[in-house]
Amino acid sequence: MNVAEKSRVLLVEDDLIVRAFIVNELAGRGHAIVEADSALAARNVVSHDTRFDCILLDLGLPDSEGLDLLTELREHPGLRHVPFVLESGRGEAADIQAGMAAGAYYYLRKPLDAGLLAASVQAASEWGRVAREDDARDERSMRLLTHGNFRLRRFDEARDLARSLSGSGAKRKSIQLVIQELLFNAIEHGNLGIDYNAKGALLVADALHEEIERRLADPVLGARFVNVDYAREGRRLSVMITDQGDGFNWTNYLQISDERAYHPHGRGLPLASAMADEITFSGRGNIVTAQWYLPE
Repeated sequence: MNVAEKSRVLLVEDDLIVRAFIVNELAGRGHAIVEADSALAARNVVSHDTRFDCILLDLGLPDSEGLDLLTELREHPGLRHVPFVLESGRGEAADIQAGMAAGAYYYLRKPLDAGLLAASVQAASEWGRVAREDDARDERSMRLLTHGNFRLRRFDEARDLARSLSGSGAKRKSIQLVIQELLFNAIEHGNLGIDYNAKGALLVADALHEEIERRLADPVLGARFVNVDYAREGRRLSVMITDQGDGFNWTNYLQISDERAYHPHGRGLPLASAMADEITFSGRGNIVTAQWYLPE
């Protein structure tokens, strides 16, 4: 990596001596460092500046549990491709595993080794830049798509497709959310046959995830797919979603009724109805079309 490619790093560390050591080592190798001595300071930084290649985060902050802050910052839309390197005096296997499970790229144990510190930040920064460039290429490619047909079965596939079809404009987040909610409904209620009352009982029993996995493993239910037809013509964006279930009386679920207001579920379709420009159901309730009119 040449000097022009050196990283811009957000360092979140409350210990003045450790922070000075890290700044000295990384700045000496050409990296630009923005310092924060607390979780609050880090939040203030990213509220107006997310142009980082790497975030180096101490787990022992005085005002926040480090993993909680990691989870919070990872959800920031401007930081979605920024890798985290954790540093801590806690270096047991369970600590490292917890850090990696929370989404950390690397885990450094104190006292820090200068060479390992520099190598970790460099490797994480390079990985982040590649991920950011790949995502930008995907967005540019999707802008070329005017018509497409997709099939999926699982929730992770639904999330990925919703993100891809949402485009890159001002309405992107709302479009992504609507498509995702409609796909989730098609999988869960449509193909897997988990109706409103059954879902409520499963949520109360903390058994919904297990039941979904059981049904996905069923040779009949698990073989069903959701079909997605995408079309973009001028300013009009349309997504038609068809599941292979028995359908349902959708008219009862586009708004939250008084009797369902305090139920732990049932928000997906009302949310989609409110956020799309148009929502229409057809067939036996197993076909739904969402439409948007994009800004010029």
